[in-house]
Amino acid sequence: KRTTALARRPALESEKSVEDDDDGEVVSRHTSRKLSRRMMRSSSEMSRHLGEKFGAPDHGEHASWRYWLQEKTGILRFRMHIAASKFESDYSCLAAKELVELLKFEIFVGVLILGNAAQMFFAAMYKPGEVVPLVIALSEHLFVFVFLLEWVLRILGHGWVWMFWSKMNLFDTCIVWVTGVLVTWMLPPLGVDATILRRLSALRVLRLGRIIRAIRSMPQFRELWTFVHGMLTCMYLVFWAGLIIFGVHYMFGIFIMETITKS
Repeated sequence: KRTTALARRPALESEKSVEDDDDGEVVSRHTSRKLSRRMMRSSSEMSRHLGEKFGAPDHGEHASWRYWLQEKTGILRFRMHIAASKFESDYSCLAAKELVELLKFEIFVGVLILGNAAQMFFAAMYKPGEVVPLVIALSEHLFVFVFLLEWVLRILGHGWVWMFWSKMNLFDTCIVWVTGVLVTWMLPPLGVDATILRRLSALRVLRLGRIIRAIRSMPQFRELWTFVHGMLTCMYLVFWAGLIIFGVHYMFGIFIMETITKS
């Protein structure tokens, strides 16, 4: 019986394999079934994860009014498309994706942000209407061009849905296009006063948070990331604590003005 089983094993293995018509490669049916089951399992896990994230109702339960409103208006489909794009491996430009994911690229962008902050510091010394040195004026256009190029590379690497992956990405998009392209290249030729929008250019410094998020995996910067993460996590707590402190000080200020000052 053992000899018969050993003799039949090559025949069974040959039945499990299938030849590919194009490349002539031998692919095991058993392996293909495993791959298909794994893909189905991963897709079902992703669907369940997205359903739990967006509040999809279970079988026999009624959907909430928020879920129903998003489903009817198409917002739910758009959000699921954005969330599913993070798991896709089909990118429009693989070279751009590999470039923008490098830590050196993030550090280079951070150095440019610091340089832009220094440029805005020197530009703020001149009042509206005064002649700004040519170096400061040209550097403003240079920084806008570089930041726009960085934004284009990220879009090429991850697709247009990259803007909606996180609040930071949407913030970067608004900073680049509103305080950069709109204020520097679009409004001045039209003769529109962009003084108020130009003041918002100082928000570019907040983009340094992207570098801190990029270096969080490095052991030498672990304490820095722990501190920043703790500050971001307790931001709502700090806001409400500050609001309560302001209210208490305001009430005691009114009490002092009405009792002690007038007496």
